[in-house]
Amino acid sequence: MTEKRRRLVKWPQYGLVLLVSLMIYKTFKFDFSSTTMTPFLQQATTTSTTTSPAPSKLQQRPRHAYAFLLAACDPADRRYQGFLYNIVMAVYSLQRIFRSRAEYVIMIQMAADSKYDTLLPEDVEPFSKLDPTTIHIKYLPKPPVDTYYQSMLSKFSLLQYTEFSRVLFLDADVLPLCNLDYVFDLSEQGILKENFIMASRGTPANGGFFMLRPGVDEYAQLQAVIDWQQQRALVNIQTRGRAFDYIEGWGHTIQKPDAWVTTRGKRSHFWNFYGSFADQGLLYHWVKYVKQNVSILLFNVLENWSPQHGRVPSNSMGNITTGTPRLEWSESTSQLAGFGCPGQVRSIFPIDTPPLYKDFWHYTGNRKPWELTDLPKELGPDEEPSTADEIWFQVLRRMNQELDLQWNITHMLPLGAAKLPRSHSMGHIIVTARANSIVTNNSNGAEEKSE
Repeated sequence: MTEKRRRLVKWPQYGLVLLVSLMIYKTFKFDFSSTTMTPFLQQATTTSTTTSPAPSKLQQRPRHAYAFLLAACDPADRRYQGFLYNIVMAVYSLQRIFRSRAEYVIMIQMAADSKYDTLLPEDVEPFSKLDPTTIHIKYLPKPPVDTYYQSMLSKFSLLQYTEFSRVLFLDADVLPLCNLDYVFDLSEQGILKENFIMASRGTPANGGFFMLRPGVDEYAQLQAVIDWQQQRALVNIQTRGRAFDYIEGWGHTIQKPDAWVTTRGKRSHFWNFYGSFADQGLLYHWVKYVKQNVSILLFNVLENWSPQHGRVPSNSMGNITTGTPRLEWSESTSQLAGFGCPGQVRSIFPIDTPPLYKDFWHYTGNRKPWELTDLPKELGPDEEPSTADEIWFQVLRRMNQELDLQWNITHMLPLGAAKLPRSHSMGHIIVTARANSIVTNNSNGAEEKSE
C-alpha cells in the first residue's frame, strides 16, 4: 500500500475518534451550576469524565462493583450511623461527582443480640435518592457473637457475588477522592491481576482497600481456611498459650527468600504484621498463597505474582492447597501514570505520593469526622480543603443539598463510634471459634437477603 493510500485509510479512523469523543462529551456532561463547587470538586469531576470509555462499549463491559460493609448494626444503639453516612457519601461521590460506571454492594450485618433484622427505613432512604438500579443492599447472617475479629472477616462475603467480574472493597470509613474505575479497567486489561492489594506502613495488605475476583465456590474455600484457623486456635491456646501461630499463619509457612514487605521497607517471613490474625492476614494468605494471582502495590513499586507452574493445584473442601507464587515482574508505578486524582487533591498528601495512595482517604483510628465537636467551616467557591476533615464535610454538605436530605448537620453531629470487643491476646478468635462450634447455621453457606 502506498504512503498516500495509508494516509487516506487513516482519515475515517480519525473521524470515528472525533465522533466517539463528541458522544462521550454529551453523555457525561453534567450541570453543577445549582451547587457550590470548590476547585477540588471541579477538577476531580473533570478528571473522572475524561477517562470514561465511549458509550458504544458500555454494553460490552464486565460488571464491576464497589463493596462496603456495615457491621454490628442495632437500631436501638445507633452508633453505626456515622459509618453509614460515610458509605452513603462514598457511593454519592463515585456515582454523582466522579461518574463511575460501576455498581455498589452494601453488605449489612445486624448485631448478634439485636432484635432487629434490618436497618430502619430512614437509614437506607438516602440510597434511594441515588441511582437505585446500581445499588444492591445485602443483609448478611447475624454472627454468633459480635467481635472485632468476626466483623473483619465478614467483608470477604463479597466473594459470593459472582455476577461481578471484579469487586473493589472499601472500608466503611474510606472516602474516595476521584473515580477509581481505572483499577477495574487495568485488571481487565491484564496490567493488574484479578486480585489487587496495597501495602501500608504496618501491613503488606491493607484490609480497608482491596479488589478480589468472586467465583463459584470461592467463598466456601475461603470459609474452609477460616474454619481451619479457628480450630487451630483452640488447639494453640491449650498447647502454646496463644491462639495465633506466627509461623504457619493462616496455613502457609513463608519460606525464605519469600517475605512480606510494608511501605516502610520492613520485611519478614513471620506472620507478625499488623492485623495478621484478622482480615489483613487472611487477605494476604488468600490472594498470594491460595489463589497465587495478585498485584501488590508497595507505594511506588508494583508487583505481579502468578503460580510457579502456570496454574494453581485444584482445591477441595477442607484441603486448601497453598504454594509460593513466582514474581512475574516488579517495576515502578509508571503503569499507573495518568490515572487517579488531580493535583489539587494532593494538597493533603506528600507531593511524591503515587497513584491510588492519594486517591482515597482512610479515616483510621478512633478519631472520625462524624465524632468531631468543632466542625470545619464551610468552604467558599474559591477555597481549597486543607485537611481530610474539610473534604469530608464539604462532600457531606454538598450531598445534603443536592439530594435534599434535609439533614441538620450542625445538630446531628457528633456521633459515637461503634465499639467491638477486641483483645491483644487474640482472645476474640477463641470466643468466635467456640461460638461457631455450637451454631449449626453459621456463615458458611448461609443465605442472604436483600432489599
